[in-house]
Amino acid sequence: MLNLSNVKKDALWVAAGIAFMFAVLFGLMLILSSCHNLPPVILPTNDSAEAVCQNLARLGCSEAKPTRSGMTCPDAIRKTLTLRDLPMGCLSYAVDVESLRKCDGVRCQ
Repeated sequence: MLNLSNVKKDALWVAAGIAFMFAVLFGLMLILSSCHNLPPVILPTNDSAEAVCQNLARLGCSEAKPTRSGMTCPDAIRKTLTLRDLPMGCLSYAVDVESLRKCDGVRCQ
């Protein structure tokens, strides 16, 4: 005759293992599904003359300093804007001198 007591014990262990796996998977799904509720990262869109001058100063550009006549950088930017367009966003967020020069409008010497 067959000994069914071992089969019952094995079946219980298998059922317990499957239940444990489902519990772990359910927990992971619950944790991962809550991640989509994080707010998106929004970069500031400050493309003012002050922001441009702050970035120029951070990069060490001489254009951030007052002119020989004493005009401040933001005033010089505003005056330039009356004469021609400047890519203010590009100038504000350039990460290095090379990318700043690609913006067209600043030499950064």
